[in-house]
Amino acid sequence: MATPGGDSNTIGKYRLVNCVASGNSCQVWEVVDSETTRRLAMKLLLPEKIGDSEIVSALKHEFNVASTFEHPNIPRYYELFVKKQQAYFTMDLFPAPNLKTQLFNDIRSVHIRLKRLVELVAMALERVHERGWLHRDLKPSNVFLVGRGERERAVLLDFG
Repeated sequence: MATPGGDSNTIGKYRLVNCVASGNSCQVWEVVDSETTRRLAMKLLLPEKIGDSEIVSALKHEFNVASTFEHPNIPRYYELFVKKQQAYFTMDLFPAPNLKTQLFNDIRSVHIRLKRLVELVAMALERVHERGWLHRDLKPSNVFLVGRGERERAVLLDFG
């Protein structure tokens, strides 16, 4: 999955670090922007799906919708790239386990923080609804808990 003339560990200006999730049509990678050294997440369309116009449209739609929310409990979306050979977008990276993983590994900790967690997710959903959208895929694997105490955030992902 390299750019023309690039090596297999880069896509555009991004160095692939770690595949953090895989689905039927996309992978999510931890990447490093070679220009800024910033770590981001990249949602990358699988090569065999690039010819599927519906999937490409869904990727574009997700980026275009989610990039308008501007809320601390919703990641920032930075760049959308769609060409014949490749399609991806970049967004904030949250190097923390999602709620599904935390429930599996430490349900007691989640239970203790549950009231705050629900409030934080509700605030993100409020912003989504204010903009006239519905999330439609609210589940523990799409919620990331970042930080602790006063600085804790619940980040809502996957607006596809």
